[in-house]
Amino acid sequence: MLIAGLAGCDSGQRIYEEAVTAAEQGVALSLENTTAQISDLLAERSAATEISTEDISAIFLADARGYETEPLDAIQTRALFDMTENSDGSLTFSIFIVDSVYRASGLTTTSQSRYSCGEITGRFGGGALSVEDLDCPPVFQQRAGDESVYLSMTANAEKYGVSVGTSP
Repeated sequence: MLIAGLAGCDSGQRIYEEAVTAAEQGVALSLENTTAQISDLLAERSAATEISTEDISAIFLADARGYETEPLDAIQTRALFDMTENSDGSLTFSIFIVDSVYRASGLTTTSQSRYSCGEITGRFGGGALSVEDLDCPPVFQQRAGDESVYLSMTANAEKYGVSVGTSP
């Protein structure tokens, strides 16, 4: 009887670890997709004024630049919450990424959620992007959920082999 109980614990731990890994990988994959799309966008445009709301929606899935006054209901997995033209000619995108995973095996279930915020900076015409960690504004922490765990964007990317680039 004790052995069967311990086997159940092993199964529960395995399900938990699988869910944690899947959520972390989801955040890393979302960052990888986002940086690839930003790279393409910056190679195709020559000024921030050429970036349309359709571009923002296609890349970030949600435009949350009005997060201080608008609800964040539309955010599913990632959002842009700031875009800044820098004095050196580069452009910085402040982003939020969240991923939630549910796993079940027999009577054991778990759901895990991970979130991250960061800045992606690049130059028009292409070239390397830089990715930096950023503290998430409180409304994004709330959107991620009470049970969601914050991840360092750069450390998580490195853990799962996502190239975070070099300074633009």
